[in-house]
Amino acid sequence: MARHPRRRAGLRRGRASRAAEEQQVVDRGLCVGAAAALESQASARGVGDRVHFLGIRADIPRVLAAADVFVLASRYEGNPLTVMEAMAAGKPVLATAVGCVPELVPDCAGLLVAPGDGAALEAAMVELAGDAGRAREKGAAAAVIARSRFDAEVMGSAYEKLYAEVT
Repeated sequence: MARHPRRRAGLRRGRASRAAEEQQVVDRGLCVGAAAALESQASARGVGDRVHFLGIRADIPRVLAAADVFVLASRYEGNPLTVMEAMAAGKPVLATAVGCVPELVPDCAGLLVAPGDGAALEAAMVELAGDAGRAREKGAAAAVIARSRFDAEVMGSAYEKLYAEVT
């Protein structure tokens, strides 16, 4: 998702295109959000035909359904809803280990890399793209985790319990 510079869509796009060229495993990227400047950069780098800029979308479940892997390369985050949405959609998550992301994404559901480590991000993209079975396993685990931890009823009950404890 590229609504804000901290989301590092430029890093993601550059790494995905390099992975595609060198490993021939990543054939296209989807970028959601306001990203006009990134479109120009993609064209200038010669990867504009492989990076699809979808703009701001209301149909995120549909977009996620078209993806094999969800990537969030932020420099900082709080508690990113986008990660929970991707997990609920059964997508393996490749993200930077910032904010609450390490608490949301256990090893069984995705891969985490250090923020700003483009080489590690690229290697993780190649790893997941090159092993579809492993990516599917991580996606399935992500969906189970999302249902057990992020479901509206589960979270509502947790908040009720918390409020009962503090009153």
